[in-house]
Order: sequence, then C-alpha cells, then structure tokens
Amino acid sequence: MYELLLAFGRGVVKTSISVFVGTGVGLVTFGANVEDPEKIWHSYGPPPEMFLAVGAGMLSAGAMMLVLFLLPRAGKSLTAFTEKPEPVDV
Repeated sequence: MYELLLAFGRGVVKTSISVFVGTGVGLVTFGANVEDPEKIWHSYGPPPEMFLAVGAGMLSAGAMMLVLFLLPRAGKSLTAFTEKPEPVDV
C-alpha cells in the first residue's frame, strides 16, 4: 500500500512540475513576443509584462519543486523507503 501511495505522490508532483514549467514557458514566450508595448495604455487587456512576470514565477515554482521533491530522492532506491524494521526480541 505504501508503494502505491509513494508512486501516486511522485506522479502528482511530476505532473504539477510539468504544468508549471510548460505554462511558464508559454507565458514568457508570449510576453516577450508581443509587438508594440508602447501602446499599452491605449489597448484593451492585460499588459505583456504581466504575462512575462507570471510566466517567470511559474518557471521558478516548477524549478523549486524539482529541486525540493525529486532531486533528493534520485539517489535513493524505493526499497530504502519500504523496508520494514525487524522486530526485536526482548
């Protein structure tokens, strides 16, 4: 049961990292390629710099989740987490 929960948790973390990084790259690309930002006060909608800032924030959130959740466990095997200690005879 523990192995199933561990695999499900890792899948959720990997999926959320992919969502954050993918959306962040898309927003940064859109924000950097918007034409004519000088007419921002005469246009309808949010400024392109907002897309750039939100995209950079999502990229940093994805990178931080990668560092905090996946890299520390890369060197450890699954058996290190699932081994049960042997009972001690008294």
